[in-house]
Amino acid sequence: MRTPDKPRPTMKQLYNIGAKIRSEMRAGRNPAQHMLASATEAGYVQYREVNNETAQLTHIFMEHPEAVRMYRSYKFVVGIDSTYNTNIYKFPLVDIIGMTPTNQNFTIAYAIMEGESKEDYVWMLEKLRTLLPDGVSPNVIVTDRELGLMDAIPLVFPCSRNLLCVWHVNRAVEKRVNDTFHREKFLRLYTSTSTHYDNTSTSRVESAHSVLKEWLHSAGLSVDTIWTRYHALMEGQHVEIKKVSEDSRSKGKKDKYGRLFNLLKGKVLMYALGLMGAEFDRGTKLGRRLAERCGHAMRTTHGLPCACELHGLSTRGRRVHLDSIDVFWRTLVYDDYITLPPGDEGALEELFTFIRNTNSPTSRRCTEAIYTELHPEDDYVEELAVNENPRGRPRRSNARNLSGFEHSRR
Repeated sequence: MRTPDKPRPTMKQLYNIGAKIRSEMRAGRNPAQHMLASATEAGYVQYREVNNETAQLTHIFMEHPEAVRMYRSYKFVVGIDSTYNTNIYKFPLVDIIGMTPTNQNFTIAYAIMEGESKEDYVWMLEKLRTLLPDGVSPNVIVTDRELGLMDAIPLVFPCSRNLLCVWHVNRAVEKRVNDTFHREKFLRLYTSTSTHYDNTSTSRVESAHSVLKEWLHSAGLSVDTIWTRYHALMEGQHVEIKKVSEDSRSKGKKDKYGRLFNLLKGKVLMYALGLMGAEFDRGTKLGRRLAERCGHAMRTTHGLPCACELHGLSTRGRRVHLDSIDVFWRTLVYDDYITLPPGDEGALEELFTFIRNTNSPTSRRCTEAIYTELHPEDDYVEELAVNENPRGRPRRSNARNLSGFEHSRR
């Protein structure tokens, strides 16, 4: 006699089981405390702001320890953009993205903030700045037309150029210039004055948004669930980056350029060699017009020899030297450890000596502050308040803000 099939669980039952599992994992903590405890255990660099009256989080900044090392090595280009519909609090999640010499994206950090004003972005960028030694900043920070962020960048990173996404620039120019030739000429001029390694739009960040939302798989997540899924995504991302980086080291493989790149093999990643090879081929196609049509953009935008440089060396039977290659393309591995900026060791030792040898209210407050930083989960905090009037993009919409070009077409 056939045994009757067991009834399949309903979606509500599955959600209830998931909620029960998450509750057990929190071990009596609320979602905010569980997030802080998990991030501390995983070695994250984390910053937070709390409303003193309600004990609710208002700002969160999280960075994976591996991302700290990668950012310190690949700090040259940073992309920043916000994505929406990722959390139950209805606040934007800000993705901060970097680029490796193998042309891969990596997430530097993420932030959730209660506002999108200049002050909010200054807070976020200051936390990002603490990850680099004094006096070091990205060459380029690529953003869309987020005015609060644009106002904050020169305050925190005065030496970095804020490069607006060329998609938005192109549309704004198109609104006023109908001639395609002059529009393209303007865009080339706009992007040819910075070393951006071909990062001229927010497409990298938008691609990271797409991957992230596949992992989050819901628009109603709490802060601890967001962190858990983000952490899993980062772990896989770093494994893939290490693998591709190892596979992309040049092995002395033969190519059609003779001795031209011999001094670089094993010292420069193959992706950069491919870019130089394509630039050499471009010079070959230009032929006699090379001197007047080269433009030297490769040297400025990528830190690599341009077509006329490469053909000049090839004609004289010389080779490209390593010191003519931007340091970005020569960073085959990133740091395996985090070092303190010069001077910090002495300041820390002085602080510890003061705490050990002084029994005063000041030393006790210092001890309490250090303990709170080391054990944020013991500090009572609540989740972010739900934003009843979301700013920025329309509710239940992933659409970005319209450019001037798009407004003119409506």
